[in-house]
Amino acid sequence: MKKFLLSLVAFVAALSVSATETTFDFTDPIGLNPAIAPEQFSSNEYVVNDLTFTNGNVAIKFEKGTAKDNCRLWFNATNGYDVRTYTGSATTISAANGEKITSIVFTGKKNTGFSVTDGTFDKGVWTGNATSVVFTGTATTNIKTITITTVASGEITVAAPSITPAGGYFYKGIDTPVDVEIACATADAKIFYAVTTGEETPSFKEYTGKFQVAETCTVTAYAELSGVKSTESSAYFTIQEVQDVNSIDAFMALEDKTVARINHDLKVAFASTSKGEAYVTDGMSNRCLLVYSRDVIAAKEYKEGDVIAAGVVGTKTTYNGVAQLQYAVASTFADGVAGPAVEPWYISLNEITADHYNYFVTLKDVTLEGVSGSNATAKKGEATLALYNRYANDGVAYPSDLSTTYAVKGFLVLYKGAIQMYPIEFMVMSAVEGVEDTTATIIPGVGTIYVNGANNATVYNAAGQVVVNSTESSIAVAPGFYIVKAGNQVAKVLVK
Repeated sequence: MKKFLLSLVAFVAALSVSATETTFDFTDPIGLNPAIAPEQFSSNEYVVNDLTFTNGNVAIKFEKGTAKDNCRLWFNATNGYDVRTYTGSATTISAANGEKITSIVFTGKKNTGFSVTDGTFDKGVWTGNATSVVFTGTATTNIKTITITTVASGEITVAAPSITPAGGYFYKGIDTPVDVEIACATADAKIFYAVTTGEETPSFKEYTGKFQVAETCTVTAYAELSGVKSTESSAYFTIQEVQDVNSIDAFMALEDKTVARINHDLKVAFASTSKGEAYVTDGMSNRCLLVYSRDVIAAKEYKEGDVIAAGVVGTKTTYNGVAQLQYAVASTFADGVAGPAVEPWYISLNEITADHYNYFVTLKDVTLEGVSGSNATAKKGEATLALYNRYANDGVAYPSDLSTTYAVKGFLVLYKGAIQMYPIEFMVMSAVEGVEDTTATIIPGVGTIYVNGANNATVYNAAGQVVVNSTESSIAVAPGFYIVKAGNQVAKVLVK
């Protein structure tokens, strides 16, 4: 996902001639024309629908249009006076005597909720070349001042060039080199540009067509017509290095803010379109990776069991002490290929430690207590675990029958250093008894053999003698060679 920077786009300029600035100050209503005295306000407001304010050769007219609320001057003791417009309203700013408006600057707490059909409007600033500009409300605005720059009829104005793309973050080897184009709204104006990579003085040359940038740099441009130059426009391009890793564990071990490519297929254990996140596994570790990217996860509509082809790119960040993939580069996330669902790790409450964060598990034989809103507690004997229903908007709900014993599927997470669970499914134990024996997996660890999906496991030494018979999912053993039988699975393992 690209994170676009804010380009410093300069305003349209009238150079070689003097421009006139006219300011309407709505923080001082009695200074407006017509003047609005405080005693004319009713319940902190004065409706300005169809009212035209003038200042010299410039006029501003407010119209309610299709808005639900009136355009109005507003006062409160904290913020003082301002003028407020709403979605569907129209604010028309015009210049008399043939003068041209080249810039309009809005100030205030909310100064961006407009669209225009002429010129360019960005972050409260309009630039262009017109005698009249209509601003259509797209959101609520609270405007303190409006400053209009005009030039006399017949004077030459040259628009500042636009640079496309307007800078941003790009990823080496993925979307580089970047094709850059420059345009100017002033007919017949020539464009000059420079590319700088540091503090050097720009060396401008005439723009003749699209060019490419492949390293972090600044592109600066101006336009010129009949000896009149526009102001400069600048766009900043940051080219990110991409580090290659071959597993989720390697990705999670990176320094924060490292951009990396995971060169291994990923399988979706669970995806939340409401949160814009998914837990994925590479099959090489019990730990899942949280991919947090609203635009990618929602757009791809990943489902449980989907395989995402190797090569995804994102930034390693840390949240609540746990690594995650954020700022996903959308172009590197392939459509999911349907596959069997990821099998969770069966675990008992008394086996869970803080080191099990991001494990996809099923808690066996638990009861639910203290269900309140998003919170609940899973309990078995004296062992308890806090549950938090993060995915209620994805259809996850606590069961109404709290007298039943459940198997709870979900993700173990850290919150303020403590382990808890985001549940995704509640199953009555009688409905799942015995099922896990058909999907047993056996994984060697350091001093431990992990058995997932079996009611019990038998461990034999190299001589064929029984070392241990266990119903637990983690079995502590000394380093050595073993044969393990769990459910319908038999495996030879080497424990270090």
